[in-house]
Amino acid sequence: MEEEKIMEKIRIYHIDQNEDALKLIKQFSQRAPRLHIISSSTSLEEGFEEIQRIFPDIVLIDENVAGGNLAPIIQKIILHSPYLGVIVTCTEYSKGKIRQYMNAGARDCLVKPFTATDLAQSVMKVNKYNQELKNHIVRSTTRILTRAPKMISIFSTKGGVGKSTVSTLLAAGLASLYKEDTAIIDLDLQFGDVSLLLDLKPQKTITNAIESIGQLSSSDLRSIMTRHHIGLHVLPSPLNPEEEDFITEEATLKMFKLAKEEFDYVIIDGPPGFNTQNIIALEQSDLVLLITSPELMALKNTKNGLRTLTELGIDQDQIKVVVNRYSKKSNISISLIEDVLGLEVFATISNDYPSVIKFLNQGEPQLIYDGNGKISKDLRAIIEGLRTYHTVPAQKGKANLFQWLMQKVQK
Repeated sequence: MEEEKIMEKIRIYHIDQNEDALKLIKQFSQRAPRLHIISSSTSLEEGFEEIQRIFPDIVLIDENVAGGNLAPIIQKIILHSPYLGVIVTCTEYSKGKIRQYMNAGARDCLVKPFTATDLAQSVMKVNKYNQELKNHIVRSTTRILTRAPKMISIFSTKGGVGKSTVSTLLAAGLASLYKEDTAIIDLDLQFGDVSLLLDLKPQKTITNAIESIGQLSSSDLRSIMTRHHIGLHVLPSPLNPEEEDFITEEATLKMFKLAKEEFDYVIIDGPPGFNTQNIIALEQSDLVLLITSPELMALKNTKNGLRTLTELGIDQDQIKVVVNRYSKKSNISISLIEDVLGLEVFATISNDYPSVIKFLNQGEPQLIYDGNGKISKDLRAIIEGLRTYHTVPAQKGKANLFQWLMQKVQK
């Protein structure tokens, strides 16, 4: 697995007004096995939009595209994609300009003319630095006896509150914006929407994983998943709803174990309510995002759901309430929601119906990359909260949720 990661291509996006320069860099990249020019543009505006869509590892940008004012552009790129490496190309050496670019967030500068070897060395150096930076941040936020939540269940007690949309966008953000190795498992075995939301046509589903779960390694589970071009791995729900009968408790537990071994983050999008698979997912999760909306019926169901989660043995510290479709103009305030639920609201997501509909129709998670959009800012804030939040590992002797449910059914 480690060797496979080492040989991954470094994905580069190139912006330069000179088309001959674009062609030359393309030729240079073909001489280096790990360099891959995924796209290029002569337009800064077009390039910036495309960067948000295809999520490269490196942006190679020439100073000529900004009319001598490149530093703010570099800052904007880094703001939208913190782990993206920016390399500037320029026609002449200027110590003052290079310092300005580096202070803005660029990782290296190449003065023309440079060779294919110069390009390869710069890209490799910047990519290595970014990976080390990411690893350092992860290590520095780790505390003794605590850990960042690895498996997160996105849960709701009723349908129609936007749970699957939130699940998909959060997983997409973790994978693309923060370069976290992320998987999303669609546990809504009858009516899962994750593949549709991402416009995927999967060849294999959760059924394929379950059928051979006894022989699978964690890397085998990865290979069964469908990889979205942003880097997110998706384990879709069954193609036929009747396949739900083949998804057993034992196999589901094994699948979760393998997923947690393989990925940095595992996002679970289950159906509304407490079915068998959701019970197992809740038991195995480090954190539960409880999605609700500022409506009386939704809050009533959420309050009942909180009571059930408590009875199941889920610590309140593990439950984070997220209010979707929230507007400050709503008659139901955050303080009222907290009073009703008896729990602090972890985050809100703005009510922006046109943006959500555009995402649903396009099948691309661009909504999360719109730096000026309200929903994008809200989702990024949630992701930052998830990445810096730490949970105490589950203690032995915790109630078995599946057994609890069976006892309830048998009464």
